[in-house]
Amino acid sequence: MCGITGILGKEDKELIRKMTSILSHRGPDDYDYFIDKNVSIGHRRLSIIDLSKKGKQPLFNEDGTILVICNGEIYNYIELRGELEKAGHKFYSNSDSEVLVHLYEEHGEKFLNKLIGMFSFCIWDIKNKKGLIVRDRLGIKPLYYYFEEGILFFASEIKSLLLNEEIKKEINLQSLSYYLSLRFIPGPRTIIKNINKLQPGCYIKYESKKIEINKYWEINFSEENGNLNKLSKELYNLLTDGVRGELTSDVPIGVFLSGGIDSSTIVQVASKLKNESIKTFSVGFGKERDLENARLVSDYFNTDHNEIIIEPNSIELLPKIIWHFDEPLADPAAIPTYVLSEKTKKKATVCLVGEGADEVFGGYEQYKIMKLGKYGKIIPLPLRKNVPNLVNNLPKQLLNKLFRYSESLGEKGIERFKVFLENLNNETLTYLSLITVFDKKDLEEFGDEKLSKYYNDLVNDFNFYFSKKNSLLNKNLDCEINASLCDNLLMKVDKMTMAHAIEARVPFLDHRIVELMSKVKSNLKLNGLKDKYLLRRTMKDKLPKQIYSAKKERFFVPIDEWINKDLKELTNRVLDNSILVRKKLAKKEYFKKMLKVRDKSKLYYARQMWNILNFELWYRIFIENENINKAKLNLDRLI
Repeated sequence: MCGITGILGKEDKELIRKMTSILSHRGPDDYDYFIDKNVSIGHRRLSIIDLSKKGKQPLFNEDGTILVICNGEIYNYIELRGELEKAGHKFYSNSDSEVLVHLYEEHGEKFLNKLIGMFSFCIWDIKNKKGLIVRDRLGIKPLYYYFEEGILFFASEIKSLLLNEEIKKEINLQSLSYYLSLRFIPGPRTIIKNINKLQPGCYIKYESKKIEINKYWEINFSEENGNLNKLSKELYNLLTDGVRGELTSDVPIGVFLSGGIDSSTIVQVASKLKNESIKTFSVGFGKERDLENARLVSDYFNTDHNEIIIEPNSIELLPKIIWHFDEPLADPAAIPTYVLSEKTKKKATVCLVGEGADEVFGGYEQYKIMKLGKYGKIIPLPLRKNVPNLVNNLPKQLLNKLFRYSESLGEKGIERFKVFLENLNNETLTYLSLITVFDKKDLEEFGDEKLSKYYNDLVNDFNFYFSKKNSLLNKNLDCEINASLCDNLLMKVDKMTMAHAIEARVPFLDHRIVELMSKVKSNLKLNGLKDKYLLRRTMKDKLPKQIYSAKKERFFVPIDEWINKDLKELTNRVLDNSILVRKKLAKKEYFKKMLKVRDKSKLYYARQMWNILNFELWYRIFIENENINKAKLNLDRLI
């Protein structure tokens, strides 16, 4: 795990050194550069495999004509190295990354499909002046780029690119609208105009001052496989092989353990493969139930268990968290992930995490609700709209959640899906008329027709997945994997772990597992209302019953308490003196309304306020250059 930077088409020693230096948190162990008359490349190293100086990057082929810099891991590098040595290639180091230059020599760009791992890397062909920039299939590792007048700038983080003074810090208003609605920005857009994300499973070819973006992998869903016993064996074999590769490390390794079936599965497989006690790390908010299941799993597998408690003052870390995110990302779970990573670093440099399991196996509760939605047409629309008012006192179980989304019942798949983009409703979209995808006159005359058009434009990216000939569940999974998983959850994990130089590995996103599950029949993912059916059946005799049969419980971060107590004064001042309003991007009336009625629905408005607060702090840090080391949540300093 490292930080990579580059300028293809230009020599700039001073800029590449700055671009590389700002990523020191991603690679605190070493750094180096390659600078030629038409190229500048930098690398920050977090030593994981081959800790010697020979593993330092850039790494070269035998005659020094091809180099590579890589962020990530190639898990099948030993197998690939054996094949390459048989073909006559000679290796300088024991680094997994070195196989990339020799694979490129041997196969050209076709070698990408041979890789198992998570990565973003750049190969530079010195002799032929050609570059290849690649991102892994699922987008586990980030890669951003800016292309202008034949020069390609790329980096692991946006903040590195922003050191180029030629890049204007101009907000992409469409991205801002996406952020305020979805809490993240789907690629290829970023919050900054003209800076883009390289999409998962894609690579950039750079040659003769031109770029060409190609896709080398994508998911294709079908309903081919339905043999439960056969699939269970195949899935467990793949999990075992994948975790075996991800346990390869020359530094201490552990598992982030929540106590759910996902992280517990990883602990089970890792414990079977290792001859020593696995280190496990769990996080909670001080409530006994937070850590109950994690302790059960730890005791069951005799792990070296570590618990981290999130203190109320942890919200003061928010400015630093936003700096590491690069662009607004309003997932409150970033705070416990950041603190967990900070504490974990004392005992481990690599951690296996459970991200991706819900999207691959079908674990989210909304899939159940959407499945029930087809029966909603029998309920008259007026009643559907009124149901939530009748069930406010019900416990927060599936039925209650079903009623919360009752207005979407009976709608087509995409219409039902919109409801689960939790901020998308007419009231919120009226508040989002604030975004200047319209001119001033449009804002003044904003009505139902324009609101409907804006609404449809906003989810246009999601319509693509719902137009495919798939089951409703697979349409959902396709959309989740390609949008919120990549640009929300995986970026949260990458940025928060790398803030403390920890490499997070994601076994469930081994592309072989993703491909297997994409061909599994829907009823083996969501069987009736039983989620993750195949995974649960696979792990039935391998985990405590309380774990494999437990219903999914979301990790709840108390942002309603933060926004309505600890951050209440700050939030009030932000909304009263919002940059969005001052820049004429927002209508102050809605902000006033939120402050007035916030107590009527604390969690609903807390989520919106959290979105706005994150953007306001991001703007001050990145656009107004606020010093994050001094910018604690001090009202007089920040507002």
